[in-house]
Amino acid sequence: MPGLTWVPFSDNNTELVLGWRNSPRVRANMIDDSVISAASHKAFLRALETDRSREYFVVYLGKMPVAALSFISLGQPDVTWGCYIGTEKMVPGLFVALFIIATDHVFAKPETSALCSEIVSDNMAPIKFNRFLGLKTTGSYKRTASSGSEIELCCYRLERPRLAEIKAKAFTAMPSSMKLAYKHWNTEN
Repeated sequence: MPGLTWVPFSDNNTELVLGWRNSPRVRANMIDDSVISAASHKAFLRALETDRSREYFVVYLGKMPVAALSFISLGQPDVTWGCYIGTEKMVPGLFVALFIIATDHVFAKPETSALCSEIVSDNMAPIKFNRFLGLKTTGSYKRTASSGSEIELCCYRLERPRLAEIKAKAFTAMPSSMKLAYKHWNTEN
């Protein structure tokens, strides 16, 4: 099994990221469910160059791009993460590996107290995974998506004292092939 690599969003992967982000499947789970233009994405990339509180990555399994991963509020006690699977091909254990990578990344920073997420209430796969891990909702709220539809977001929070317990449980849900890929993950800058 090839390893996992994550590469920062850049001009080089704009077409890939926009193809994924603008797909109906991904937009259905976004507050901003509008189609993002190339010009808007390029402006977003320029803003990221000076904003150290946010990071966005394309994740590769070997040479195959499979997902996008984001972190917001880096440098603060509570960091929010998100991801979406870009590939249409089923990759068993990918979401679990993304979760574990996210925990590794944010909790390596001593100022991080908690990893938070907000999940659209009808996005059942990540909600079921949070339940499996024993992470309870910390609340929910309704927002109006850019299309005008109302969506409910469920909030989750993993605090540092529970990190080892939750990661150990997550590992039990990961197939051995993805454990091997995770073991060889790295970042390209």
